[in-house]
Amino acid sequence: MSSRPGDKERNSGRAVLSCCRDIAPGSDYSPPGISLNAGRWKPKPEPVFWLLAPLRRTVLHHHRGFTFIELITVIFILGILALMAIPNYIRMQNRAKESQVKNNAHTLQLVVEDYAVQHEGVYSDVQADLLPLMPNGTRLVNAFTSGVTEPQFGVAATTPGQIGLVGVVDGGRTTGYRINGWGLSQEILVLVGGR
Repeated sequence: MSSRPGDKERNSGRAVLSCCRDIAPGSDYSPPGISLNAGRWKPKPEPVFWLLAPLRRTVLHHHRGFTFIELITVIFILGILALMAIPNYIRMQNRAKESQVKNNAHTLQLVVEDYAVQHEGVYSDVQADLLPLMPNGTRLVNAFTSGVTEPQFGVAATTPGQIGLVGVVDGGRTTGYRINGWGLSQEILVLVGGR
């Protein structure tokens, strides 16, 4: 059996001076990684990173997940954020759709004016006259229904996303026009032209 330095001193009942502190005989203290067993120094079966062992024991083993209160708090905060964000998002979508309605109304105005230039100042609110002059020769998309249904020729708009075109007749000739755009719940744009 091999003997290590300090074994005789420890067994003789005298205090042994180690590199860091005095070790009294019979005390529980042993340097990290080494255990005292019947007067012999033996390696402890502890992790190699002995400095992290206390941290691992207290933090990693005792806190395995979130508590119920922590989860409820997070859900509550997310609910409050959703209550603030969702109405703003819906309003933003409606504003974008109303902007599309205005864009469609201005496109129709350009078509009506183009027709009047080609026909010596005479306007029209008839689909057969104006549809070939529309972009791609087709109707425009209703921003609220996503249907290709706009404009409404010869009638005013009354439902969300509609564009209405009504000709102004004077002396048997259509000398002007009135274009209206309907937003989510009301008329949002009126364009008037002609003589």
